[in-house]
Amino acid sequence: MAMDFADPDLWGHVQYGQEILEEGVLPRTNTWSFTAEGTRWINHENIAELVMASGTNVFGPRGLTIGKYLFGWILLGIIWWRARANGVHQIVAAFICLVVAFSIQFHWHFRPQIFGYVFFGMMSALLYWCFQKDGQGEISAKRLLHLFWLLPLTAIWANTHGSFAAGVCVAIACLGLRFIELILTKVRGRSTGEPIPSETRKALTILPIVGFGICVSTLLTPYGIELHQWMWGALHEPRPEIGDWESPSLFSFSREVVGFWVMAVTVLLAAKVRQRADWVQLIVFGLIATQAISHIRHLPLLAILWASWFALEINDVAVQFMADLKRENKKLAASSASKRFWQRPILIQGVLGIWIVSVAVATAPKLATLNVPRDKYPVDALKYMAEHGLEGRTVVTFNWAQYAIGFFANEKMDSTVAIDGRFRTCYPQEIIDVYFDFTFGEDYEGPRHRSPLSGPIDSSRALSFKNPELILISRLQQPSVRVMNRHQENWSLLYQDDLAQVWGPKNRFDNPASEDYLAANRRVITDNAAVKTPAKWPAFATQSEHRVNQRNKQIATAH
Repeated sequence: MAMDFADPDLWGHVQYGQEILEEGVLPRTNTWSFTAEGTRWINHENIAELVMASGTNVFGPRGLTIGKYLFGWILLGIIWWRARANGVHQIVAAFICLVVAFSIQFHWHFRPQIFGYVFFGMMSALLYWCFQKDGQGEISAKRLLHLFWLLPLTAIWANTHGSFAAGVCVAIACLGLRFIELILTKVRGRSTGEPIPSETRKALTILPIVGFGICVSTLLTPYGIELHQWMWGALHEPRPEIGDWESPSLFSFSREVVGFWVMAVTVLLAAKVRQRADWVQLIVFGLIATQAISHIRHLPLLAILWASWFALEINDVAVQFMADLKRENKKLAASSASKRFWQRPILIQGVLGIWIVSVAVATAPKLATLNVPRDKYPVDALKYMAEHGLEGRTVVTFNWAQYAIGFFANEKMDSTVAIDGRFRTCYPQEIIDVYFDFTFGEDYEGPRHRSPLSGPIDSSRALSFKNPELILISRLQQPSVRVMNRHQENWSLLYQDDLAQVWGPKNRFDNPASEDYLAANRRVITDNAAVKTPAKWPAFATQSEHRVNQRNKQIATAH
Protein backbone atom coordinates (compact mmCIF):
# COMPACT_ATOMS: atom_id res chain seq x y z
CA MET A 1 0.00 0.00 0.00
CA ALA A 2 3.08 2.26 0.10
CA MET A 3 3.28 2.52 -3.71
CA ASP A 4 5.40 5.61 -4.49
CA PHE A 5 4.49 6.34 -8.13
CA ALA A 6 2.44 9.40 -9.01
CA ASP A 7 -1.17 8.82 -10.02
CA PRO A 8 -2.27 10.41 -13.33
CA ASP A 9 -4.74 12.70 -11.56
CA LEU A 10 -2.46 13.75 -8.68
CA TRP A 11 -1.26 16.99 -10.28
CA GLY A 12 -4.82 18.12 -10.92
CA HIS A 13 -6.02 17.40 -7.39
CA VAL A 14 -3.15 19.39 -5.89
CA GLN A 15 -3.52 22.23 -8.41
CA TYR A 16 -7.27 22.66 -7.87
CA GLY A 17 -6.78 22.70 -4.11
CA GLN A 18 -3.97 25.26 -4.37
CA GLU A 19 -6.13 27.53 -6.51
CA ILE A 20 -8.89 27.48 -3.90
CA LEU A 21 -6.36 28.27 -1.15
CA GLU A 22 -4.86 31.13 -3.18
CA GLU A 23 -8.06 32.67 -4.53
CA GLY A 24 -10.48 31.81 -1.74
CA VAL A 25 -13.15 31.00 -4.33
CA LEU A 26 -14.65 27.65 -5.29
CA PRO A 27 -14.82 27.36 -9.11
CA ARG A 28 -18.31 26.64 -10.38
CA THR A 29 -17.41 26.06 -14.00
CA ASN A 30 -14.74 24.11 -15.86
CA THR A 31 -11.19 25.45 -15.61
CA TRP A 32 -8.07 24.72 -17.67
CA SER A 33 -10.08 23.46 -20.66
CA PHE A 34 -10.69 25.09 -24.03
CA THR A 35 -13.40 22.65 -25.10
CA ALA A 36 -15.82 22.92 -22.17
CA GLU A 37 -15.27 26.48 -21.01
CA GLY A 38 -18.24 27.62 -18.90
CA THR A 39 -19.55 24.08 -18.35
CA ARG A 40 -20.83 23.42 -14.83
CA TRP A 41 -18.26 21.71 -12.60
CA ILE A 42 -19.56 19.53 -9.76
CA ASN A 43 -16.39 18.88 -7.75
CA HIS A 44 -17.19 16.30 -5.08
CA GLU A 45 -13.58 16.16 -3.86
CA ASN A 46 -13.00 19.68 -2.51
CA ILE A 47 -11.93 18.77 1.04
CA ALA A 48 -9.58 16.04 -0.18
CA GLU A 49 -7.96 18.42 -2.66
CA LEU A 50 -7.57 21.13 -0.02
CA VAL A 51 -5.87 18.63 2.30
CA MET A 52 -3.58 17.39 -0.48
CA ALA A 53 -2.70 20.95 -1.51
CA SER A 54 -2.06 22.04 2.07
CA GLY A 55 0.16 19.03 2.74
CA THR A 56 2.13 19.73 -0.43
CA ASN A 57 2.50 23.46 0.35
CA VAL A 58 3.78 22.79 3.87
CA PHE A 59 5.78 19.58 3.51
CA GLY A 60 6.39 19.27 -0.22
CA PRO A 61 6.06 15.88 -1.98
CA ARG A 62 6.86 14.12 1.29
CA GLY A 63 3.60 15.48 2.65
CA LEU A 64 1.81 13.29 0.10
CA THR A 65 3.84 10.12 0.69
CA ILE A 66 3.66 10.31 4.48
CA GLY A 67 0.00 11.34 4.35
CA LYS A 68 -0.94 8.32 2.25
CA TYR A 69 1.07 6.05 4.53
CA LEU A 70 -0.68 7.44 7.62
CA PHE A 71 -4.08 6.93 6.00
CA GLY A 72 -3.21 3.29 5.43
CA TRP A 73 -2.09 3.03 9.05
CA ILE A 74 -5.39 4.55 10.25
CA LEU A 75 -7.53 2.22 8.14
CA LEU A 76 -5.70 -0.97 9.08
CA GLY A 77 -5.33 0.32 12.64
CA ILE A 78 -9.11 0.62 13.02
CA ILE A 79 -9.56 -2.92 11.72
CA TRP A 80 -6.86 -4.29 14.04
CA TRP A 81 -8.13 -2.37 17.08
CA ARG A 82 -11.73 -3.49 16.71
CA ALA A 83 -10.71 -7.09 16.06
CA ARG A 84 -8.54 -7.22 19.17
CA ALA A 85 -11.20 -5.45 21.26
CA ASN A 86 -13.58 -8.28 20.34
CA GLY A 87 -11.10 -10.93 21.45
CA VAL A 88 -9.80 -11.93 18.03
CA HIS A 89 -6.45 -13.72 18.22
CA GLN A 90 -3.45 -11.69 17.10
CA ILE A 91 -2.51 -14.08 14.31
CA VAL A 92 -6.08 -14.02 13.00
CA ALA A 93 -6.19 -10.21 13.22
CA ALA A 94 -2.89 -10.02 11.32
CA PHE A 95 -4.28 -12.36 8.67
CA ILE A 96 -7.38 -10.16 8.29
CA CYS A 97 -5.28 -7.00 7.91
CA LEU A 98 -3.11 -8.71 5.31
CA VAL A 99 -6.13 -9.79 3.25
CA VAL A 100 -7.45 -6.22 3.34
CA ALA A 101 -4.05 -4.89 2.22
CA PHE A 102 -3.95 -7.41 -0.65
CA SER A 103 -7.45 -6.42 -1.73
CA ILE A 104 -6.93 -2.67 -1.54
CA GLN A 105 -3.32 -2.09 -2.65
CA PHE A 106 -4.18 -1.91 -6.37
CA HIS A 107 -6.42 1.10 -5.68
CA TRP A 108 -4.44 2.78 -2.90
CA HIS A 109 -3.24 5.70 -5.06
CA PHE A 110 -2.52 9.34 -4.31
CA ARG A 111 -6.16 10.21 -4.88
CA PRO A 112 -9.19 11.35 -2.85
CA GLN A 113 -10.55 7.80 -2.90
CA ILE A 114 -8.28 6.87 0.02
CA PHE A 115 -10.23 9.37 2.13
CA GLY A 116 -13.37 7.50 1.18
CA TYR A 117 -11.89 4.15 2.20
CA VAL A 118 -10.89 5.50 5.62
CA PHE A 119 -14.35 6.98 6.15
CA PHE A 120 -15.91 3.69 5.09
CA GLY A 121 -13.74 1.89 7.62
CA MET A 122 -14.86 4.29 10.36
CA MET A 123 -18.49 3.86 9.41
CA SER A 124 -18.28 0.06 9.23
CA ALA A 125 -16.61 -0.16 12.65
CA LEU A 126 -19.21 2.18 14.18
CA LEU A 127 -22.14 0.26 12.72
CA TYR A 128 -20.75 -3.04 13.99
CA TRP A 129 -20.10 -1.70 17.49
CA CYS A 130 -23.48 0.03 17.83
CA PHE A 131 -25.41 -3.10 16.81
CA GLN A 132 -23.28 -5.51 18.80
CA LYS A 133 -25.59 -7.61 20.97
CA ASP A 134 -25.04 -8.45 24.62
CA GLY A 135 -25.14 -11.91 26.21
CA GLN A 136 -28.94 -11.93 26.04
CA GLY A 137 -28.96 -11.07 22.36
CA GLU A 138 -30.17 -7.51 23.01
CA ILE A 139 -29.10 -4.27 21.31
CA SER A 140 -28.45 -1.34 23.66
CA ALA A 141 -30.44 1.78 22.83
CA LYS A 142 -27.82 3.82 24.67
CA ARG A 143 -25.13 2.51 22.36
CA LEU A 144 -27.34 3.23 19.33
CA LEU A 145 -27.15 6.94 20.20
CA HIS A 146 -23.57 6.85 18.92
CA LEU A 147 -25.01 6.30 15.44
CA PHE A 148 -25.53 10.05 15.31
CA TRP A 149 -21.77 10.34 14.70
CA LEU A 150 -22.60 9.13 11.20
CA LEU A 151 -24.17 12.52 10.41
CA PRO A 152 -20.98 14.64 10.59
CA LEU A 153 -19.02 11.77 9.04
CA THR A 154 -21.23 11.62 5.95
CA ALA A 155 -21.35 15.42 5.70
CA ILE A 156 -17.55 15.59 5.50
CA TRP A 157 -17.45 12.52 3.26
CA ALA A 158 -19.87 14.09 0.75
CA ASN A 159 -17.41 16.96 0.31
CA THR A 160 -14.41 14.66 -0.01
CA HIS A 161 -15.14 11.83 -2.45
CA GLY A 162 -18.04 10.36 -4.40
CA SER A 163 -17.77 7.05 -2.52
CA PHE A 164 -20.00 8.66 0.10
CA ALA A 165 -22.90 7.35 -2.02
CA ALA A 166 -21.80 3.77 -1.37
CA GLY A 167 -21.39 4.56 2.32
CA VAL A 168 -24.87 6.04 2.56
CA CYS A 169 -26.38 3.02 0.79
CA VAL A 170 -24.65 0.61 3.19
CA ALA A 171 -25.67 2.65 6.24
CA ILE A 172 -29.31 2.97 5.15
CA ALA A 173 -29.48 -0.73 4.27
CA CYS A 174 -28.05 -1.66 7.65
CA LEU A 175 -30.36 0.68 9.57
CA GLY A 176 -33.40 -0.43 7.59
CA LEU A 177 -32.70 -4.14 8.01
CA ARG A 178 -32.05 -3.72 11.74
CA PHE A 179 -35.37 -1.87 12.00
CA ILE A 180 -37.13 -4.78 10.28
CA GLU A 181 -35.30 -7.22 12.55
CA LEU A 182 -36.56 -5.41 15.64
CA ILE A 183 -40.11 -5.40 14.31
CA LEU A 184 -40.02 -9.12 13.57
CA THR A 185 -38.33 -10.26 16.77
CA LYS A 186 -39.38 -7.76 19.42
CA VAL A 187 -42.74 -6.43 18.28
CA ARG A 188 -44.46 -9.25 16.39
CA GLY A 189 -42.93 -11.89 18.65
CA ARG A 190 -44.44 -10.54 21.89
CA SER A 191 -47.58 -11.93 23.47
CA THR A 192 -50.91 -10.17 22.96
CA GLY A 193 -51.21 -7.24 25.32
CA GLU A 194 -47.55 -7.35 26.31
CA PRO A 195 -46.01 -3.86 26.08
CA ILE A 196 -43.10 -3.18 23.73
CA PRO A 197 -39.87 -3.01 25.79
CA SER A 198 -38.58 0.52 26.31
CA GLU A 199 -35.20 -0.34 24.75
CA THR A 200 -36.97 -1.53 21.61
CA ARG A 201 -39.12 1.62 21.44
CA LYS A 202 -36.04 3.80 21.73
CA ALA A 203 -34.24 1.81 19.05
CA LEU A 204 -37.21 2.00 16.68
CA THR A 205 -37.16 5.78 17.15
CA ILE A 206 -33.42 6.26 16.77
CA LEU A 207 -32.93 4.24 13.59
CA PRO A 208 -35.23 6.19 11.23
CA ILE A 209 -34.05 9.52 12.66
CA VAL A 210 -30.43 8.59 12.01
CA GLY A 211 -31.29 7.34 8.52
CA PHE A 212 -33.06 10.58 7.66
CA GLY A 213 -30.23 12.61 9.20
CA ILE A 214 -27.64 10.82 7.08
CA CYS A 215 -29.52 11.69 3.90
CA VAL A 216 -29.89 15.34 4.93
CA SER A 217 -26.24 15.64 5.97
CA THR A 218 -25.09 14.80 2.44
CA LEU A 219 -26.85 17.94 1.22
CA LEU A 220 -24.37 20.09 3.18
CA THR A 221 -22.14 20.74 0.18
CA PRO A 222 -21.65 23.83 -2.00
CA TYR A 223 -23.93 22.18 -4.58
CA GLY A 224 -26.82 20.97 -2.42
CA ILE A 225 -29.20 18.69 -4.28
CA GLU A 226 -27.31 19.34 -7.55
CA LEU A 227 -24.57 16.94 -6.41
CA HIS A 228 -27.09 14.14 -5.96
CA GLN A 229 -28.77 14.87 -9.28
CA TRP A 230 -25.42 14.80 -11.07
CA MET A 231 -24.32 11.59 -9.34
CA TRP A 232 -27.63 9.90 -10.14
CA GLY A 233 -27.16 10.67 -13.83
CA ALA A 234 -23.43 9.86 -13.88
CA LEU A 235 -23.79 6.51 -12.11
CA HIS A 236 -26.51 5.43 -14.52
CA GLU A 237 -24.19 5.89 -17.51
CA PRO A 238 -21.63 3.12 -18.06
CA ARG A 239 -17.96 3.99 -18.39
CA PRO A 240 -16.34 0.96 -20.05
CA GLU A 241 -13.32 2.99 -21.17
CA ILE A 242 -12.22 3.54 -17.55
CA GLY A 243 -10.34 0.58 -16.07
CA ASP A 244 -11.55 1.21 -12.51
CA TRP A 245 -15.09 0.39 -13.58
CA GLU A 246 -14.29 -2.92 -15.24
CA SER A 247 -15.39 -6.18 -13.69
CA PRO A 248 -12.56 -8.25 -12.15
CA SER A 249 -11.51 -11.54 -13.64
CA LEU A 250 -12.56 -13.86 -10.84
CA PHE A 251 -10.44 -16.74 -12.10
CA SER A 252 -7.12 -14.91 -12.24
CA PHE A 253 -4.40 -15.06 -9.61
CA SER A 254 -4.07 -11.36 -8.88
CA ARG A 255 -3.81 -10.31 -5.26
CA GLU A 256 -7.18 -8.62 -5.18
CA VAL A 257 -9.02 -11.58 -6.73
CA VAL A 258 -7.36 -14.01 -4.33
CA GLY A 259 -8.50 -11.70 -1.55
CA PHE A 260 -12.07 -11.83 -2.87
CA TRP A 261 -12.16 -15.62 -2.74
CA VAL A 262 -10.64 -15.66 0.74
CA MET A 263 -13.40 -13.31 1.88
CA ALA A 264 -16.18 -15.32 0.22
CA VAL A 265 -14.96 -18.66 1.59
CA THR A 266 -14.39 -17.40 5.12
CA VAL A 267 -17.85 -15.82 5.28
CA LEU A 268 -19.43 -19.11 4.17
CA LEU A 269 -17.39 -21.04 6.74
CA ALA A 270 -18.29 -18.51 9.42
CA ALA A 271 -21.98 -18.90 8.64
CA LYS A 272 -21.57 -22.66 9.02
CA VAL A 273 -19.59 -22.50 12.28
CA ARG A 274 -21.90 -20.00 13.94
CA GLN A 275 -25.14 -21.51 15.19
CA ARG A 276 -27.07 -18.35 14.37
CA ALA A 277 -25.70 -16.27 11.51
CA ASP A 278 -26.41 -12.54 11.45
CA TRP A 279 -28.63 -12.30 8.39
CA VAL A 280 -28.39 -8.50 8.27
CA GLN A 281 -24.61 -8.68 7.92
CA LEU A 282 -24.83 -11.42 5.32
CA ILE A 283 -27.37 -9.49 3.21
CA VAL A 284 -25.33 -6.27 3.21
CA PHE A 285 -22.13 -8.21 2.49
CA GLY A 286 -23.88 -9.94 -0.42
CA LEU A 287 -25.06 -6.62 -1.83
CA ILE A 288 -21.55 -5.17 -1.84
CA ALA A 289 -20.14 -8.43 -3.21
CA THR A 290 -22.38 -8.10 -6.27
CA GLN A 291 -21.04 -4.58 -6.82
CA ALA A 292 -17.45 -5.78 -6.40
CA ILE A 293 -18.03 -8.46 -9.03
CA SER A 294 -19.46 -5.82 -11.39
CA HIS A 295 -16.86 -3.08 -10.74
CA ILE A 296 -13.39 -3.79 -9.40
CA ARG A 297 -13.22 -0.39 -7.69
CA HIS A 298 -15.78 -1.65 -5.13
CA LEU A 299 -13.60 -4.56 -4.06
CA PRO A 300 -11.77 -2.49 -1.40
CA LEU A 301 -15.13 -1.59 0.16
CA LEU A 302 -16.01 -5.28 0.35
CA ALA A 303 -12.66 -6.03 2.04
CA ILE A 304 -13.13 -3.27 4.60
CA LEU A 305 -16.66 -4.41 5.46
CA TRP A 306 -15.54 -8.05 5.68
CA ALA A 307 -12.75 -7.18 8.10
CA SER A 308 -14.96 -4.90 10.20
CA TRP A 309 -18.00 -7.18 10.50
CA PHE A 310 -16.72 -10.75 10.34
CA ALA A 311 -13.46 -10.71 12.34
CA LEU A 312 -15.01 -12.55 15.29
CA GLU A 313 -16.58 -15.16 13.03
CA ILE A 314 -13.27 -15.67 11.20
CA ASN A 315 -11.64 -16.16 14.58
CA ASP A 316 -14.24 -18.84 15.38
CA VAL A 317 -13.39 -20.57 12.11
CA ALA A 318 -9.69 -20.53 13.04
CA VAL A 319 -10.38 -21.87 16.52
CA GLN A 320 -12.57 -24.62 15.10
CA PHE A 321 -9.89 -25.48 12.54
CA MET A 322 -7.21 -25.73 15.22
CA ALA A 323 -9.45 -27.89 17.38
CA ASP A 324 -10.17 -30.24 14.48
CA LEU A 325 -6.49 -30.34 13.61
CA LYS A 326 -5.53 -31.30 17.13
CA ARG A 327 -8.13 -34.01 17.32
CA GLU A 328 -7.03 -35.54 14.03
CA ASN A 329 -3.31 -35.27 14.66
CA LYS A 330 -2.37 -36.34 18.15
CA LYS A 331 1.29 -35.57 17.51
CA LEU A 332 0.47 -31.96 16.81
CA ALA A 333 -1.74 -31.85 19.87
CA ALA A 334 1.06 -33.26 22.00
CA SER A 335 3.66 -30.91 20.60
CA SER A 336 4.55 -28.47 23.36
CA ALA A 337 6.27 -26.16 20.87
CA SER A 338 3.15 -25.64 18.77
CA LYS A 339 1.09 -25.29 21.93
CA ARG A 340 3.39 -22.65 23.31
CA PHE A 341 3.37 -20.68 20.07
CA TRP A 342 -0.42 -20.58 19.88
CA GLN A 343 -0.99 -19.94 23.59
CA ARG A 344 1.87 -17.60 24.55
CA PRO A 345 1.29 -14.03 23.31
CA ILE A 346 4.93 -13.02 23.75
CA LEU A 347 6.06 -15.34 20.94
CA ILE A 348 3.30 -14.23 18.62
CA GLN A 349 4.05 -10.58 19.35
CA GLY A 350 7.70 -11.26 18.56
CA VAL A 351 6.83 -12.71 15.17
CA LEU A 352 4.49 -9.82 14.36
CA GLY A 353 7.08 -7.34 15.62
CA ILE A 354 9.75 -8.74 13.29
CA TRP A 355 7.26 -8.61 10.44
CA ILE A 356 6.40 -4.96 11.14
CA VAL A 357 10.04 -3.91 11.45
CA SER A 358 10.86 -5.65 8.16
CA VAL A 359 8.03 -3.87 6.40
CA ALA A 360 9.10 -0.55 7.92
CA VAL A 361 12.67 -0.97 6.65
CA ALA A 362 11.41 -1.86 3.16
CA THR A 363 8.93 1.01 3.14
CA ALA A 364 11.12 3.84 4.48
CA PRO A 365 12.76 4.69 1.10
CA LYS A 366 9.34 5.05 -0.47
CA LEU A 367 8.45 7.83 1.95
CA ALA A 368 11.36 10.01 0.85
CA THR A 369 10.39 10.55 -2.79
CA LEU A 370 7.46 10.34 -5.16
CA ASN A 371 8.48 9.00 -8.56
CA VAL A 372 7.25 10.06 -12.00
CA PRO A 373 8.35 7.29 -14.42
CA ARG A 374 9.53 8.60 -17.76
CA ASP A 375 8.12 5.55 -19.51
CA LYS A 376 4.62 6.51 -18.34
CA TYR A 377 4.60 10.31 -18.29
CA PRO A 378 5.80 12.85 -20.91
CA VAL A 379 8.38 14.47 -18.63
CA ASP A 380 10.83 15.32 -21.42
CA ALA A 381 8.14 16.35 -23.91
CA LEU A 382 6.61 18.89 -21.53
CA LYS A 383 10.05 20.21 -20.66
CA TYR A 384 10.69 20.74 -24.38
CA MET A 385 7.38 22.58 -24.73
CA ALA A 386 8.22 24.88 -21.82
CA GLU A 387 11.75 25.65 -23.01
CA HIS A 388 10.57 26.47 -26.54
CA GLY A 389 7.46 28.42 -25.61
CA LEU A 390 5.00 25.98 -27.14
CA GLU A 391 1.77 27.27 -25.65
CA GLY A 392 -1.88 27.32 -26.53
CA ARG A 393 -4.91 25.08 -26.76
CA THR A 394 -3.45 21.59 -26.39
CA VAL A 395 -4.96 18.17 -27.00
CA VAL A 396 -3.28 15.92 -24.43
CA THR A 397 -3.54 12.16 -24.01
CA PHE A 398 -6.25 11.55 -21.41
CA ASN A 399 -4.03 10.10 -18.66
CA TRP A 400 -1.49 12.91 -19.04
CA ALA A 401 -3.87 15.86 -19.03
CA GLN A 402 -3.84 16.63 -15.30
CA TYR A 403 -0.05 16.39 -15.25
CA ALA A 404 -0.09 18.91 -18.09
CA ILE A 405 -2.44 21.19 -16.13
CA GLY A 406 -0.13 21.21 -13.13
CA PHE A 407 2.86 21.74 -15.43
CA PHE A 408 1.23 24.64 -17.30
CA ALA A 409 0.26 26.31 -14.03
CA ASN A 410 3.75 26.03 -12.52
CA GLU A 411 5.49 27.23 -15.68
CA LYS A 412 3.00 30.07 -16.15
CA MET A 413 2.24 28.82 -19.65
CA ASP A 414 -0.76 30.24 -21.46
CA SER A 415 -2.09 26.76 -22.23
CA THR A 416 -5.24 24.73 -21.68
CA VAL A 417 -6.20 21.12 -22.36
CA ALA A 418 -9.03 19.58 -24.36
CA ILE A 419 -10.17 17.00 -21.76
CA ASP A 420 -8.78 15.59 -18.54
CA GLY A 421 -9.46 13.06 -15.78
CA ARG A 422 -12.29 15.05 -14.23
CA PHE A 423 -14.38 13.27 -16.83
CA ARG A 424 -18.13 13.77 -16.40
CA THR A 425 -17.83 16.16 -13.46
CA CYS A 426 -17.32 18.97 -15.97
CA TYR A 427 -17.32 17.48 -19.49
CA PRO A 428 -20.45 16.61 -21.50
CA GLN A 429 -20.44 13.12 -23.00
CA GLU A 430 -20.34 14.56 -26.52
CA ILE A 431 -16.96 16.20 -25.80
CA ILE A 432 -15.65 13.05 -24.15
CA ASP A 433 -16.62 11.11 -27.28
CA VAL A 434 -14.57 13.39 -29.54
CA TYR A 435 -11.35 12.55 -27.73
CA PHE A 436 -12.06 8.92 -27.01
CA ASP A 437 -12.71 8.51 -30.74
CA PHE A 438 -9.26 10.03 -31.30
CA THR A 439 -7.75 7.69 -28.67
CA PHE A 440 -9.39 4.43 -29.70
CA GLY A 441 -9.98 4.95 -33.43
CA GLU A 442 -12.68 3.56 -35.74
CA ASP A 443 -11.43 -0.04 -35.59
CA TYR A 444 -11.55 -0.40 -31.80
CA GLU A 445 -13.40 -3.58 -30.84
CA GLY A 446 -13.56 -3.06 -27.08
CA PRO A 447 -16.59 -1.71 -25.18
CA ARG A 448 -17.52 1.94 -25.69
CA HIS A 449 -20.27 4.18 -24.39
CA ARG A 450 -21.13 7.13 -26.63
CA SER A 451 -23.83 9.73 -26.60
CA PRO A 452 -26.52 9.35 -29.30
CA LEU A 453 -25.85 13.03 -30.09
CA SER A 454 -22.20 12.39 -30.99
CA GLY A 455 -22.86 10.95 -34.41
CA PRO A 456 -20.65 8.33 -36.07
CA ILE A 457 -17.12 7.72 -34.79
CA ASP A 458 -14.67 10.20 -36.30
CA SER A 459 -11.10 9.81 -35.05
CA SER A 460 -9.96 13.00 -36.85
CA ARG A 461 -12.50 15.38 -35.38
CA ALA A 462 -10.25 16.16 -32.37
CA LEU A 463 -7.83 17.91 -34.75
CA SER A 464 -10.37 20.59 -35.61
CA PHE A 465 -12.81 20.66 -32.66
CA LYS A 466 -12.48 24.05 -30.93
CA ASN A 467 -9.33 24.78 -33.01
CA PRO A 468 -6.48 23.12 -31.05
CA GLU A 469 -3.01 24.62 -31.43
CA LEU A 470 -0.86 21.72 -30.18
CA ILE A 471 -1.17 17.94 -29.89
CA LEU A 472 0.66 15.96 -27.17
CA ILE A 473 0.04 12.24 -27.56
CA SER A 474 1.44 8.92 -26.43
CA ARG A 475 3.14 6.81 -29.07
CA LEU A 476 1.70 3.78 -27.30
CA GLN A 477 -1.76 4.84 -28.48
CA GLN A 478 -1.36 3.80 -32.08
CA PRO A 479 -4.79 4.99 -33.33
CA SER A 480 -3.89 8.57 -32.39
CA VAL A 481 -0.46 8.27 -34.01
CA ARG A 482 -2.03 6.95 -37.22
CA VAL A 483 -4.44 9.89 -37.30
CA MET A 484 -1.57 12.37 -37.00
CA ASN A 485 0.43 10.62 -39.72
CA ARG A 486 -2.58 10.86 -42.06
CA HIS A 487 -2.77 14.62 -41.53
CA GLN A 488 0.84 15.63 -42.01
CA GLU A 489 -0.22 18.09 -44.69
CA ASN A 490 -1.64 20.26 -41.88
CA TRP A 491 0.40 19.20 -38.83
CA SER A 492 4.15 19.16 -38.22
CA LEU A 493 5.95 16.80 -35.85
CA LEU A 494 7.85 19.13 -33.50
CA TYR A 495 9.12 16.67 -30.94
CA GLN A 496 9.35 12.92 -30.49
CA ASP A 497 10.98 10.61 -27.99
CA ASP A 498 10.43 6.94 -27.18
CA LEU A 499 7.12 7.76 -25.43
CA ALA A 500 5.58 11.01 -26.65
CA GLN A 501 5.00 13.14 -29.72
CA VAL A 502 4.29 16.87 -29.95
CA TRP A 503 2.58 18.17 -33.08
CA GLY A 504 1.80 21.72 -34.18
CA PRO A 505 -0.03 23.32 -37.15
CA LYS A 506 2.16 23.81 -40.22
CA ASN A 507 0.86 27.35 -40.75
CA ARG A 508 2.26 28.27 -37.33
CA PHE A 509 5.51 26.35 -37.10
CA ASP A 510 6.58 25.99 -40.75
CA ASN A 511 5.90 29.62 -41.66
CA PRO A 512 9.10 31.76 -41.56
CA ALA A 513 6.97 34.79 -40.74
CA SER A 514 5.69 33.20 -37.56
CA GLU A 515 7.40 33.86 -34.24
CA ASP A 516 7.15 30.11 -33.58
CA TYR A 517 9.18 29.23 -36.67
CA LEU A 518 12.36 28.99 -34.58
CA ALA A 519 10.84 26.34 -32.34
CA ALA A 520 9.98 24.27 -35.38
CA ASN A 521 13.58 24.43 -36.56
CA ARG A 522 14.73 23.02 -33.22
CA ARG A 523 12.83 19.78 -33.54
CA VAL A 524 13.91 16.87 -31.38
CA ILE A 525 13.14 13.56 -33.07
CA THR A 526 14.57 10.47 -31.42
CA ASP A 527 13.69 6.86 -30.86
CA ASN A 528 15.99 6.44 -27.92
CA ALA A 529 14.38 3.73 -25.79
CA ALA A 530 17.09 3.68 -23.12
CA VAL A 531 15.84 3.27 -19.57
CA LYS A 532 15.78 6.64 -17.85
CA THR A 533 15.83 7.45 -14.17
CA PRO A 534 12.34 8.41 -12.94
CA ALA A 535 11.77 12.08 -12.35
CA LYS A 536 10.81 13.32 -8.91
CA TRP A 537 7.33 14.67 -8.39
CA PRO A 538 6.09 17.17 -9.42
CA ALA A 539 8.43 16.75 -12.43
CA PHE A 540 8.15 20.33 -13.62
CA ALA A 541 10.71 21.78 -16.05
CA THR A 542 12.18 25.09 -14.96
CA GLN A 543 11.33 28.08 -12.85
CA SER A 544 8.82 30.34 -14.55
CA GLU A 545 11.20 33.31 -14.72
CA HIS A 546 13.83 31.24 -16.57
CA ARG A 547 11.22 30.00 -19.05
CA VAL A 548 10.03 33.56 -19.73
CA ASN A 549 13.61 34.70 -20.35
CA GLN A 550 14.15 31.81 -22.76
CA ARG A 551 10.93 32.72 -24.55
CA ASN A 552 11.97 36.37 -24.88
CA LYS A 553 15.36 35.36 -26.30
CA GLN A 554 13.67 33.18 -28.92
CA ILE A 555 11.38 35.99 -30.02
CA ALA A 556 14.29 38.45 -30.21
CA THR A 557 16.38 35.99 -32.24
CA ALA A 558 13.48 35.32 -34.62
CA HIS A 559 13.00 39.04 -35.25
